[in-house]
Amino acid sequence: MGLEHASAMTCIACGRTQRVGPRADCPDCGAENALEVTYDLEEVARTLDRPSLERREPWMWRFKELLPIDELADLPPLQVGMTPVYGAPRLASWLGLRGLWLKDESRAPSGSIDDRFAALAAVRAGQKAARRLALATRGPAAASLACFAAAIGARAVVFQPADAPADRLAGAAVFDPVLLRVSGSLEDARRLCLQAGERHGWYLAGGPERPYLAEGLKTAGLEIAEQLGERMPDWIAVGVGDGETLAALHKGLREMHALGLARSIPKLLGVQARACAPLVTAFESGAALVPTTSGSSAASRLCVEAPKAWRKALAAVRGSGGVLVAVDEAEIAEATRQTARLGAVAADPSAACAIAGLRRAVAQGIIGGAETALAVLTAFGQETGSAAHPIVVSAQLDEFEHQARSNELAID
Repeated sequence: MGLEHASAMTCIACGRTQRVGPRADCPDCGAENALEVTYDLEEVARTLDRPSLERREPWMWRFKELLPIDELADLPPLQVGMTPVYGAPRLASWLGLRGLWLKDESRAPSGSIDDRFAALAAVRAGQKAARRLALATRGPAAASLACFAAAIGARAVVFQPADAPADRLAGAAVFDPVLLRVSGSLEDARRLCLQAGERHGWYLAGGPERPYLAEGLKTAGLEIAEQLGERMPDWIAVGVGDGETLAALHKGLREMHALGLARSIPKLLGVQARACAPLVTAFESGAALVPTTSGSSAASRLCVEAPKAWRKALAAVRGSGGVLVAVDEAEIAEATRQTARLGAVAADPSAACAIAGLRRAVAQGIIGGAETALAVLTAFGQETGSAAHPIVVSAQLDEFEHQARSNELAID
């Protein structure tokens, strides 16, 4: 699979570079999920500038030089990317900020920022002629992958951990994926997904593909730089689960700055629910991530006990001069209400965590009242569709295979 301008893979832990290939872990230092795709930016600059962007279609593929796809790859027909950015002066006043912008990812086809990741997964799966796209998740990525699998005539296989709210799959069910509830944790679901995918030849939207699919999420950062131009805010806030979106936003901003297409790189404010905040703990302690046990939270999409992209997320926050904060349930609930009332966006509680985090950061003096911020509202806040009914399966591969055959699951 050609990658056009992708020149190498770089480890954020040890700094060594590798040839571009299907891997997420560094073969030199052994750091897990530490590799990121890097590009020949001098070559990219030959064709990517503001005049050329003005002539391109308003979707994420306008940044094709900064994406790991073939130049002539077949693209899904769905409009994804270039979600709106608009000012929210009343919400800014409530937060105590001079200015606030909202990037509304609820406008994506399935209603979340994960559509960017899923769109890239669909392209890469199509280049491999895969008929099944598999993922383990407890969040909106299920609907995103199911949506984009349907867009290319394939089918998604979604593994959900036992503790994930069943209604979170309602948005995915309409696209007719194979929905599976694993008798175990998210890590159990991820392991089974990887094992089953390798056995059946599925396209795995995770594992070795993670560095490539994160480039889809990165396009939100590329767009922010293009859309705001000289009005680049002092801070960018986003709710944080596994850390991939936070890290990807920073990577996009860094690349646009290196290309001369961004005036500055804003500080990052990563926000976690206090019920599950392992990245906040690691940031405050200065130590490596220690997996935690998740409590109950309205922002369940952010409750990832062992974030896969923790190294990238911490590096992004520290590299930007930003911070990670935790917010409690009352703050999340109030931010969700005020985002709708004052910002006119029905944001999922996980998305509204960005607003809750901004309010806390202003109250604590981390962000000054004379500063400006942009909140990335990552997902729509109203679940739609009929209730989903996933099939409960074992976390052990052989037992799963038996159950799959017994229930005539369409996994091949």
